[in-house]
Amino acid sequence: MKRKYLLVFILFLGNYILHAQQKEVDESTSKEIFAEKIYLQLSSTVFTTNETIWFKAIVTQINNCPTALSGVLHVELIDFDKRIVDKKTVRLQEGITNNFFQLSEKYVSGRYLIRAYTNWNKNFGQDFIFSQYLNLYTPKTSSSSNEPIKNIILTEINENEVTLTTTIHPKLIDPKFRGKLKIYIDIDGKQDSILLRKNKKGVYNFKYTLSKKATLAKLKVAIEGIKLKNRKLGFVNSFTKSIILDPKKIDLQFFPEGGHLINGISSKVGFKALNYKGKGTPVSGTIVDEQGNKLTSFESNHLGMGQIFIRGSLNEKYYAEITNTKGDIYRYSLPNTQSIGYTLQTRLAKKYIYVKIKTNTNTDDPISVKIESRGKSNYLKVNQNEGIATLAIEKNDLPEGIVKISVLNKNQQIECERLIFNLKEDERIKINIVTDKRTYKQRAKTILNIKLQNKNDTLLKANTSVLVLNKKQMGNLYNKQQNIVSYFLLNSELKGTIETPKYYFDKKNKTRKQDLDVLLLTQGWRSYKFSNEDIGNQIFKTAPETNLSISGTIGEFFNSKRKKNKDIQLTMMTFGEEPNMFTKVMDSTGRFHFNLKDTYKNELKILIQTINGKGKKKDYTINLDKKKAPKIIYKEKET
Repeated sequence: MKRKYLLVFILFLGNYILHAQQKEVDESTSKEIFAEKIYLQLSSTVFTTNETIWFKAIVTQINNCPTALSGVLHVELIDFDKRIVDKKTVRLQEGITNNFFQLSEKYVSGRYLIRAYTNWNKNFGQDFIFSQYLNLYTPKTSSSSNEPIKNIILTEINENEVTLTTTIHPKLIDPKFRGKLKIYIDIDGKQDSILLRKNKKGVYNFKYTLSKKATLAKLKVAIEGIKLKNRKLGFVNSFTKSIILDPKKIDLQFFPEGGHLINGISSKVGFKALNYKGKGTPVSGTIVDEQGNKLTSFESNHLGMGQIFIRGSLNEKYYAEITNTKGDIYRYSLPNTQSIGYTLQTRLAKKYIYVKIKTNTNTDDPISVKIESRGKSNYLKVNQNEGIATLAIEKNDLPEGIVKISVLNKNQQIECERLIFNLKEDERIKINIVTDKRTYKQRAKTILNIKLQNKNDTLLKANTSVLVLNKKQMGNLYNKQQNIVSYFLLNSELKGTIETPKYYFDKKNKTRKQDLDVLLLTQGWRSYKFSNEDIGNQIFKTAPETNLSISGTIGEFFNSKRKKNKDIQLTMMTFGEEPNMFTKVMDSTGRFHFNLKDTYKNELKILIQTINGKGKKKDYTINLDKKKAPKIIYKEKET
C-alpha cells in the first residue's frame, strides 16, 4: 500500500482599502500600484529531459484580484547561457491559464530559468517578472565525471596566497571544439579571464594565484563560435563551476530597526548570518565594546536570523564575536552610531500595530508618518512630546501582507523606515479535504471531497489546483519552495531570495510570527518593491496586451519622395485548422493592426497582401513590429 502526499492550492484573492486612523495629510500612489503580479505553479522543480513541465499561471492586479488588464501571458524557458530555448504565448481567462513545456533530450543538463511576464509589466522592471529556477538532468547523467572542469587542487604557496589548479575538457561541451580556450574567473565578485592552449595530451591546464582570504571562486568555460551582429560572438554552450575556498566563513550583518543607531537611544537591531553558500546558518555569540567588555549575548533562529537591543553611543564601537569549535574567534562590526536622528520602534499586537518614534534632535516639530501598502500611501500628522511620538494603527484597516512605515521630518525627508507584516490568518478561507480511503494501491482511483469556507463558515467557490507528490522523494524539496500564499503576500513584494517562504505561513510553526518580523527587519531593510515616486511623474511606455495581434507599418509611407496613397488596404490570411481572413486600412500614420482573436498555436502561418484604393494588388514594403522581450537576468547559484 502506498500513501500519497496531497497538496491542494486554492485561489482566493481579496480586495482591501487602506484607511487612515489619524489626521490625514495626503494620499499618494507609486507607479507600481498599477503592476500585475504573476505566479506560476510548476509540477516540480527537478526534471529529466524526457519529461514535461506542466504549469498553471495566475495573474492578478496589485490587490491580488484576477487581472482585468492583460489577456496574454508570455512564458519562457531559458538555459544557463541566457538563451530562450522554448517559449509559450498563452491566453488568460480571468487571470488564469495553464500550459506546458515538452522537454527534449537535446537539452543539456543544468540549471534553467522559467520566467513569465505580461506586456503591461514591462513598465515596472525586473521586480514584477516572475522567475523560478529548476534543474534539468539527462537520464544518463549519474555523476560529475562528465563535467568539463576536473581535478581541482588548492595549494598553499605562502602565508597569504594559494594556487588554484584544474584541468579543462571543452570537448565534453562541444566535441568539435579546437584551438585556444578562454576561461572566465570570478573571485568574490572580481572578474578576470585567461586564454589557455592545450598540452601535448590534448588537455587544457588551468593555474591561478589568489589570496588566502578569498571565499568563493567561479570558473566559466564558454565556447565561442556563433557569429552575431556587430562582429560579436555568441556562446555555443558553457559550463560554470563554483569552488568553495573557505567553507567555514560566515557573513554576519546587522540591521538597526528604522535604519540607524542613534546616540543615547536604545534600539532593536536585527542580524542575519549566511554561510559560504549564501544560506542562513544558525549562530550564537556575544556583543562586546572596543575594550572587549561583554554587553549582551545573541542567538539566531534556525535560519540564521535574530535580534538584540543595544543603546547607541558615539563614544563606543560595538562588535559581535563568534567562537568556532576550534576556539577561533571571528569579529564583526556593528553599524556606527549617528550623532542625531530618529528611531522607529514597532510592536504588533492582536488588533493594533503600535509605533513609537524617538529623537534626540531637541525639537518638538511636527512629523509625518507614511503608511504604505502595495504602492498606496497615507500620510498622517503626528505630534511629538519631549522627543517621543506614539501611534496605534488598526490592523483591520490594512490589507494582509507587508506594510511599510516611514517617518518624515518637517521638510518631508525620510528619517527612518521599517517593514512589518500584517498577519490576518483568520480571514483566509478554510480548506477541508476528505479522501474516500486512508491508503491506496498503485494507480488506484482516488476521490477527493474539497470544501471551502470563509471565516463565517459560508461555503465558497474557488479555482483550485491539485498537485500530488511522493512525500518521501519530493516532500523536503517542496517544503522549501514558495506557494500561492507566500508568493502573493511575501515573495512578490520583498526583494531578494527568501529561504523556505512557506515556513512563515504554516500554523504548525509556533515561532513563525516572530521569525517573520525578524525577516522583514533584516532582509526587508529597504527592500520593498514599491518606490516612493508619485504617479504624476510616471510614463507608461507599453500598453496592456488584451489579445494576440500583428501590427506594423507600410515602408513607402515614410518615403518622402514617393507619392502617398492614403487608402492602402491590407488583407491578412491565417492558415491552420480554422483559416481566417482579416482586412484593415492603414491609418494616417502609416500603421496597421490586426487582432488574431483566439488563435493560440505553437506556430501560425500568415499571408499579408496590400491593395490600393481601386482594389488592385500593389506591392509595398510591409514592416512587422518586433515585440522585444525583457532583459534576461540569470542569477548564478552557489554549489
